[in-house]
Amino acid sequence: MVYFFMWKAVIAALALSLWRKSLYTKRRAAFVPFVAEHKETGERIDLTQVMNPKTEIDQEQCVCPLCGKPFTLRVGLIRRPHFAHRGSECQSPYRTHPESAAHREAKLFLMQHLRSEFPEYAGATIQIEVKLEPIWRVADVLVTFPSGWRQAHEVQLSKITIGELQERTNDYTTMGIDVVWWLGRDADKEPNQQWCIETFGYSLSLQLTP
Repeated sequence: MVYFFMWKAVIAALALSLWRKSLYTKRRAAFVPFVAEHKETGERIDLTQVMNPKTEIDQEQCVCPLCGKPFTLRVGLIRRPHFAHRGSECQSPYRTHPESAAHREAKLFLMQHLRSEFPEYAGATIQIEVKLEPIWRVADVLVTFPSGWRQAHEVQLSKITIGELQERTNDYTTMGIDVVWWLGRDADKEPNQQWCIETFGYSLSLQLTP
């Protein structure tokens, strides 16, 4: 089993990326997915694994993994390539939450760097935005080890109560999935840090700017 003691997450590259984004836009937080589903095969279509989305992905085959409605592929100069619903919001039983640009960059950074930072992840499968039934949640990052053991990495930047942290943790536990919480900004407060220490034996912080 992998034990986490402390990753000093003063992430310069991530911080710089978020700082640059803040200069361009101050958008309202929303759930902006990187992952679609092929409408015929059900296969995951992960934009983070595609070099040139415009030429490699047929958006007519992309639907929302949560509600099945058609997706539009958006590729621009400022925001990362992502999917969006066509003219409607996602209506599904999955419990998603608005995500800021900082949240999206943080979960992407974790997906890309867990393997290089921790040797224990060398043989694991690491995926972003994985839907989980029957708890109806979407893991920010899901790690599946060769043994079958699964671990969800959750980024939390907005204000959250200990009760909410416990509820989400309990949901994952019912599926046999361990949880690693990465706290930042309004969530990285002493009561939440103390709860993490008492529950897991450690507390992890994401230090983001600005």
